[in-house]
Amino acid sequence: MSDRRGFFKELLREAVDVVQEVNSALKSSSEPESWRPPPAVPAQPSTRLVDDDMLLALCTEAGLDRRAADVRRTARTGLRLTPAPRDGAELGRSRLGGSPNLPPGFVWPTWSGRELGFLGQIDLAAIAAIDSETALPPEGLLLFFYDVAAGPSGLSPAHRGSCRVVLVSARADELEVDGRHTPVLRAFPIAVSRELMLPGAWSFAAEELELSADEMDPWDDLRDRLARAQGVELEEACPDRIALHRLLGYQDEIGREIELDCQLASAGVDAGDVSLYFESRAAQEAEARTWQLLLQVSADDSLATPDERFDRLFICIREADVRAGNFDGAWALLR
Repeated sequence: MSDRRGFFKELLREAVDVVQEVNSALKSSSEPESWRPPPAVPAQPSTRLVDDDMLLALCTEAGLDRRAADVRRTARTGLRLTPAPRDGAELGRSRLGGSPNLPPGFVWPTWSGRELGFLGQIDLAAIAAIDSETALPPEGLLLFFYDVAAGPSGLSPAHRGSCRVVLVSARADELEVDGRHTPVLRAFPIAVSRELMLPGAWSFAAEELELSADEMDPWDDLRDRLARAQGVELEEACPDRIALHRLLGYQDEIGREIELDCQLASAGVDAGDVSLYFESRAAQEAEARTWQLLLQVSADDSLATPDERFDRLFICIREADVRAGNFDGAWALLR
């Protein structure tokens, strides 16, 4: 990473910390108790697919022909999770919130003496039908749990275990709706649509490309063109907060590099300590590039996510673990 880019990354990180501290102080001293930010706008599903030829044509339109190989290499397929109608046939279906569908004898995951909250479940056979090249297992149910009540940031090594991802291989007719636990999030049936994505020009995933100053804006212009070609908007191009939930692909970032935070915390380094962060970054950077987004859950009134402290939750995992169907190493970061 160049000295220039490293300088701006550090400056951005420090600015985000300062803004968060100022906002917290202002909220505690001047905002009325009843104040809430405007509700997030529900994300829309993608409506069209972009193939390789169309991607290269968009690359040409953005003036990045010379970067075509990099565009192909860094493009990832993500899955947008958007509201779906309730049809009554929900056993084993993908959804966020509510109560999970569990096989007999399922042991509910705990952390620090507390039962974790249920975030959602993904029907893997339905995912495979939408994206035949997904690295996820082709069948089963993927269950996501997190300590929603405590809301650990995930920056500390002590937060290991505050998130659990469990692969259930039982058939749909072997599952039962859990009735033992009060849901921590409102049930939210989801529709799944494919979206081809590129990393942001200033993101950790794009650093290895070493984009020049003259390529930064065209690269993000290409991302905008790619989104619009699929019938959606880039979050940063939208004036409203978006309740944007994702499976795989690239995360919608909020000020910090989640890959590095996951690597540092999982390796025993307190990523919330600025000094330790920058002391350890260079040694951990290569391994950080093996991490990727697994699930993104955003603040959403439809889910009844907790106020104030819950803006976006990222559950991340190493790419090799996804391909092996091993989800024990998943790590959660709350922004």
